[in-house]
Amino acid sequence: MASMFSRVPIEIVQHILSGACLDQLTAIAQTSARFYSLAKSDRILWTSCTDHYKLPLPTGHTVHTVPVESLFRLALRACSIERALEQPMVEPKRWAILPPSEDDRLPDNVLVPGGGWTLYYTAEEMRFHDMRKAPIDDGVLVKSIGEPKYFHVVSDILGEGNVRCVQRISAPDKQAGEDIARILDIRFPDSADTSNDTPSPYLLSEPVSFIGIHRLEDVRGPLILAVRRDPDADTVLVINSQTLAGSAITIEGFEEEWFDIESARFHPSLRKIVLEITTVRESDHELMSAIWLLEIPDSVPSQQLGEPMGLYQTITWTESRAKPTHQFTLPFEWSADITERKEVPPNFVPIHEFVIHMDREIGYTYVFVSLCLSTEGSLVPLPLGTVDGPWLFSRDKGKAIGMQWFSEELVDIVYSGLSGRKMTQVTFKLPEDKQFRGPGAFRHFSPSYGQLFLEKEPEGQYDDWPCFFVQY
Repeated sequence: MASMFSRVPIEIVQHILSGACLDQLTAIAQTSARFYSLAKSDRILWTSCTDHYKLPLPTGHTVHTVPVESLFRLALRACSIERALEQPMVEPKRWAILPPSEDDRLPDNVLVPGGGWTLYYTAEEMRFHDMRKAPIDDGVLVKSIGEPKYFHVVSDILGEGNVRCVQRISAPDKQAGEDIARILDIRFPDSADTSNDTPSPYLLSEPVSFIGIHRLEDVRGPLILAVRRDPDADTVLVINSQTLAGSAITIEGFEEEWFDIESARFHPSLRKIVLEITTVRESDHELMSAIWLLEIPDSVPSQQLGEPMGLYQTITWTESRAKPTHQFTLPFEWSADITERKEVPPNFVPIHEFVIHMDREIGYTYVFVSLCLSTEGSLVPLPLGTVDGPWLFSRDKGKAIGMQWFSEELVDIVYSGLSGRKMTQVTFKLPEDKQFRGPGAFRHFSPSYGQLFLEKEPEGQYDDWPCFFVQY
């Protein structure tokens, strides 16, 4: 193949390799010096790759902003992690204990997108931990926060090594429901440098704070998503943090007489907001769960940022009304037979994952379902497969994940694969350290980075379970 393309113009090579996968590109890059040089210098090869979502990108980077010369190395690592997750049992490479926050009211070990850092709090400080270093040190101070206390954090990747953290803060001088949002844009160092003199994360600019935030849900670039609990019905809030203009969306056009928004998030590829809803069936007053989709407003009203009013800015709100573009009520049981595992078709868009019981009176059989937007524009539940046994399931940003302990040394994970389109079951061996023995609980799994986060009960204690990070 190398001799075939040796004199072909770069543009033609790019066209021929467009749509290749990581495994194919890494193999071709190692056939000749020309292809190796191309893989180290041509970003288009990687951005046109069908599965570049598998790349374990460094903290704060996207495939468009990571240094182009590092993409080949990241692709090799992605292929290595994928092969490891296909093994009958995955062996651990290293592990470390993550420190807890000192105040029970503050969150522990918030994962920063990028697989390299976690966030935690001391009494008066916000700190980041570099998980690549073992043992983990005492943390890197980014900002002394003092009072008021922090309650919730969401984050988003901005590119160029930058991460936006939005924190909901309870201020003692504000009324209930009028909490504060503080926006911190943080630059993280190059993840390839693991030396002791690696630069620490630092703030790019002074934080922007504004009042009027309620239940913080998600962030995407300048847009912040929140929910306001009103007496009649919940209201969806979309805020432009650059202009401090917000849209308060009242939902209408639904048949139920009452609903609660349990969670809300921006869809990663569509201009839609995904709402997880709890409502009551009118016929028998049975509680039901549903998924509603809302369009993100085309434009949140813009205005220039005015002079600060004291310590905090104020949002200028515009009231609007919107109907869900799609609604789907989650079933209580799955009654259709499932004979084989399936995959989400390439032309379907995954929206939400859920797990329900098979329609059986005896046994533990669960159906792993992906709710997708079909080519016809309707929401369709696709069963990806079944699992048996006493599984424990959780959900993170609409992704379902199950955990089952085989023994003190082995834990089984089931999820929708790196692609989010195929049910995958993996068995992990835990480190041979006595701290990993005894009862445990699942915290998080990052398949792109081959990382598992678990809590384990300390010997002779019943509270303050430490969180362990295991790299596979």
